[in-house]
Amino acid sequence: MLQFKQIIPTLIISSFIIGGFQIPLKAAPGGTQNAIVVAQGVPSLSTLVSAVTAAGLVSTLSSLSSPAPFTIFAPSNAAFTALGQDTVNTLLDPSNVTLLADVLKYHVIPGSEISAATAISVSPTTRASVQGDTIAISSTGAGNVTLNASTQNATVITADVAATNAYVHVINKVILSSALSTRVTNAVADYTNITKIATRTPSVSTLVSLLSATNLVAPLSTTGPFTVFAPTNDAFNALGTNTLNVLALPANATLLSDILKYHVVSGNVSAATAQTLTTANSLQGDAIALSSTGVGNVTLNASTQNAIVTTPDVTGSNGRIHLINKVILSSALAARLNTAITAAASTTPTTTPTPTTTPTTLTKTGDNLLLLPFIGVAILALGAIGFNRFKKSK
Repeated sequence: MLQFKQIIPTLIISSFIIGGFQIPLKAAPGGTQNAIVVAQGVPSLSTLVSAVTAAGLVSTLSSLSSPAPFTIFAPSNAAFTALGQDTVNTLLDPSNVTLLADVLKYHVIPGSEISAATAISVSPTTRASVQGDTIAISSTGAGNVTLNASTQNATVITADVAATNAYVHVINKVILSSALSTRVTNAVADYTNITKIATRTPSVSTLVSLLSATNLVAPLSTTGPFTVFAPTNDAFNALGTNTLNVLALPANATLLSDILKYHVVSGNVSAATAQTLTTANSLQGDAIALSSTGVGNVTLNASTQNAIVTTPDVTGSNGRIHLINKVILSSALAARLNTAITAAASTTPTTTPTPTTTPTTLTKTGDNLLLLPFIGVAILALGAIGFNRFKKSK
């Protein structure tokens, strides 16, 4: 399995190909080996070699060709690590594949092979990258080449690595144009937004669903900052199915929204800061009681729900999240919830049995007696008819 530092170089190579251009492999002056073999001799690119080999890209890269020369400024393994975990994760996110490709293409200058000596002779100068933005190249002496001195101030730490049809210069920093820097900054801010962090945290998926249902995701995605005491899925399940069903009723949408807002505090409140507080005002308006018995041990509403912060200080670009093991309620919210539960129970429709029609059967003695007069009349009528026929026959 590829390690973190091995994945990035793989993506560099992949993005160069996917981005619509190829790393040329025609021999540069003094270079008789392809880029893979050359890179194997550069210690600072060892993770690149490992990643390319593990990904099965050696033969692919070795067979690439192009009539135009290139100059590649290759960030070292340490250069990518220096970006920070959040930035690296942001660039590796599938939603940012175009940004990643542009960042990598910015490190390649097409149409010329720029050796360290050439860079020194033309310093200071700017050259357009494959991505389109320009790279500022400067030098203060033999072999001392700097890129974007006023911003990243990246230095060539290994110059003139001659590969087929390209000069490769290993640099100690990832370089970015002003426009790319802004795009990366915005992408990192979006990726590390507390709502995005919550979305990527499986243990609070119920909270995320409820925030979405109550249209609270957008407000919590603004600059804030906000501190969210986030109940885990188990915390919501502990409320019981009936309570959750009641909160899901359209009539209780405002109540649900208020309960969720009760878990949010304006400001960036760390666990350490929370230990110094006795109360915190929620966005809903009611206060949350805070208490602590030690570093990182924060309890909310100890006299009622007694919720505990189980995972503190998940920091984001617009605040932080503390995972808690119970849903918290102010006394007023608890009363409103109980009222809603009672109301839902009283309005629950009951099933009324469908009446069945049974044919009337005379079985009672009284019913039979009612028929006697009619039977008597019938007998007399039949008797009269018979007597008349008897007389006529005489």
